[in-house]
Amino acid sequence: MKFKKEITIFKNIIVITILSLIIIFLAGNNIISAIEWKNYESDHFIVFYPENYNFQAKEAIFYLEKKREKISKLTGNKLSGKIAVVVEDRGQFSNGYADSINNKIGIFTYPPDSYSSLATYENWYKFLTVHELTHLGHLTNTSDLSSFFQYIHGNLVSPNVHSPLWLIEGTAVYSESNLSPYSGRLNGGYYDAVFKAKSSTKNLPTLSEMTYKHNHFPSDYQYLYGAKFIEYLSSEYGKDKLGEFFSEYGSYFWSPVIGDIFPAVGLDLAAKKTYGNNFAALYEEWKNRSEKENKDLKIEGEKVVETEKSYISGLTSGDNGKLYYFRSEIKQISPFTYRKANKLIEYNLVDNKEKVLKSFLADNYGTIKIKNNKLYYLLSDNKKGFSNLSNNSYGRYTSLFSYNLQNGNTQKIVNDQIRDFAIINNRKIIYGVTEKNSFGTEIMKYENNKKEKIGSIPFLLTEMKNYQDKIITVSKRQNKTWNINYLNYENLEITDIINTPFSEKMISIDEDNLIFTANYEGKENIYKYNLKTNEKLKLTNSYYAKNGVMAQGELYFISYYENGMRIYKKSKKGNNYNFEKQDMETEITAKENFSLKVEEKTVATENLEYLLKPGIRFFPFLLAGEDPLGYNNYQISLSPYGGLDFHYKNKYLNPIIMSFNSYLDRSQRNNEIKFSYPVYRSQRSGLTEINTSLNTNFHSYFNSVDVKFSYPKQDLELNLDYNLSKYSYVLEGNYTYYISDSKMTVGFERYNGLKKSADLREFIPNIPIKSGYKYNLDYSSKLLEIRKGSWNPNFFLGDIYGKTFLDYNQAELLDYKKLSGGGELIFEIGIGNWINFAPRLGISVSGNERKFYLGF
Repeated sequence: MKFKKEITIFKNIIVITILSLIIIFLAGNNIISAIEWKNYESDHFIVFYPENYNFQAKEAIFYLEKKREKISKLTGNKLSGKIAVVVEDRGQFSNGYADSINNKIGIFTYPPDSYSSLATYENWYKFLTVHELTHLGHLTNTSDLSSFFQYIHGNLVSPNVHSPLWLIEGTAVYSESNLSPYSGRLNGGYYDAVFKAKSSTKNLPTLSEMTYKHNHFPSDYQYLYGAKFIEYLSSEYGKDKLGEFFSEYGSYFWSPVIGDIFPAVGLDLAAKKTYGNNFAALYEEWKNRSEKENKDLKIEGEKVVETEKSYISGLTSGDNGKLYYFRSEIKQISPFTYRKANKLIEYNLVDNKEKVLKSFLADNYGTIKIKNNKLYYLLSDNKKGFSNLSNNSYGRYTSLFSYNLQNGNTQKIVNDQIRDFAIINNRKIIYGVTEKNSFGTEIMKYENNKKEKIGSIPFLLTEMKNYQDKIITVSKRQNKTWNINYLNYENLEITDIINTPFSEKMISIDEDNLIFTANYEGKENIYKYNLKTNEKLKLTNSYYAKNGVMAQGELYFISYYENGMRIYKKSKKGNNYNFEKQDMETEITAKENFSLKVEEKTVATENLEYLLKPGIRFFPFLLAGEDPLGYNNYQISLSPYGGLDFHYKNKYLNPIIMSFNSYLDRSQRNNEIKFSYPVYRSQRSGLTEINTSLNTNFHSYFNSVDVKFSYPKQDLELNLDYNLSKYSYVLEGNYTYYISDSKMTVGFERYNGLKKSADLREFIPNIPIKSGYKYNLDYSSKLLEIRKGSWNPNFFLGDIYGKTFLDYNQAELLDYKKLSGGGELIFEIGIGNWINFAPRLGISVSGNERKFYLGF
């Protein structure tokens, strides 16, 4: 008996050793990533950054210290504790995050392009750190008894953490827009345009509808409406009221328990004390006033193309009497599930018809170019090897493609982190790549299948158009806005064409005329500048017009309406306009005098010390915490069977994740160790995902492999779970075809020795089934868009879906064959600002058997 036990222990050791060696082999050079992080520390912040990213780290910590007092005043929070900041490279993905539970901020290094909704900024790190620090100031504001409970339990019980998303993001967007008149989304034209289009047609959502996620156009509506609402409250009642409101609400220790569902004793109570009325009344007041102010809104021009719940970008005109552009569509295929498809469109100006040339899963970047009957464009993709832990080292990059308009052939030309490109003499391509360790752009040349760096410029470059022997660019100096310049790609000399405090962008060339978009008068419109005569004209006079191009002697441009986007046309006649160069008022950035406590220090104990400061305490876990970088994460909770359950996860082998679970059941303690590896990710059609894992409970050893193939209208998913000890397995496959807001799924399952999965709708016998087959056919579709709810109590009913299905089960070694079918109604339900769930009400029938069921 003892000998058998020793054999088992020896076997466990051998298997774990082999698994570890395999994992280390797969990790390759990533195993040293734990020692590549460094940090800077100031009085109130500690910034962790990967080696060679000290430029971004210094920018971030400087602006955090510089803007801290202003944000403290805005949010009513002293921000007294030291805040951790993590700088990460996610490739061509511009974003960040605020983790209020663990009191940290994440900064992604890639500055947005001029055609992004985030384009209105002077300094990306100032813009982003202000936005994210505002989140922490708002969400962690507590007082009175709430501060006591926050001290005991952590930030999860802070009342402000339970605010609706429109209040959280609206406040941060309002804050970023107070940096200067030239920074922040409220100072760009996009938010105003959509808001005015919605309010002019009385299509603004209700307060309840704004609170919950659903397929509303635009997709960032909670940011947009929230920011406009906060802007209104601050304008009407005073800027100081916002901090007063957060402090008042932050004292309501009972709100996380009952205030989410009943705002009358939470958010509304604080709003009445601060603003004199509850949020429902304040919102209606704002909504009614906005609808009245914008009732006469019009677009100057004739409608050419209209898309519903879709986005149009990259509008370009060809010499063949056709327009080319991308159209992105977001479909809601099941409750709380969204699918994006991107299409390259050709629009014939003669017969006024659209033609889909290509469909993609990937996002488009940069601008479309037309040369010798070919379209050139950039598409995004993902790959490993970027300096981040938050996305398992995966980051975004772009590939340049050509599409032959004569035969439809597509060719991939070059991969890089390309912002935009220009084609020179039909044989070489000049493109820009953002510098990693300083402010600027690397100018690259691609010729004869080779990449070559020409040099660097101290500008951030985002758009490129050929003109004579030069390239016209949209680019920006450090701490300035987007302007228009000449770039001599041979000697890298840059000269101004248009340089104002406002952003000039979305350029096109019509003979010697430069067409561009600018927000000079609080509304984005289209302007013309003659490069030879210096004549300056304003071509549109609308509440929003962008991406202007000339075709067949007329101006075509893009704008918004209440349910989507449109392309308009108008005559090219314009009015004289003066946009002379102006000196921009920018704050003095004395970084050279900025004191940092630690310079170029390799991260060691500073990161691990945070594990001793659990972010969650006593509820809902006994203890839960992580280090700022995300290498280590743990949870300790009380087991329902007595004792403690323990979960630990680490990413020291990034992108491989190791986790350990120890938990009690009725009879014993169970210990499990698991290694997970995201082998492959892609945004292109075809193979899009491979995941694998190895895990053991020290009695059995399992391997799991998931593979996914995706196309614009279909998915194929395969999953294999294999027991290495007993040679048993479960193989599952699902093929899904998407039709508008509907989908059809064909599934199969082969199980041999491992327990088969079971669905609530199935008729399951009492006898255990160890091997057999399962087949299913499902068709589901959106039936109704209800989107109604109540603010107080806080409840929302979104869309209702219907599903019909057929299931067939066959067990080997048993006389069990079962064909069943039925239908379900599935409801999108929201409650308490944040809780979303989908109840299933169904009936299943098999022969004379019938059952009704309710599930989630």
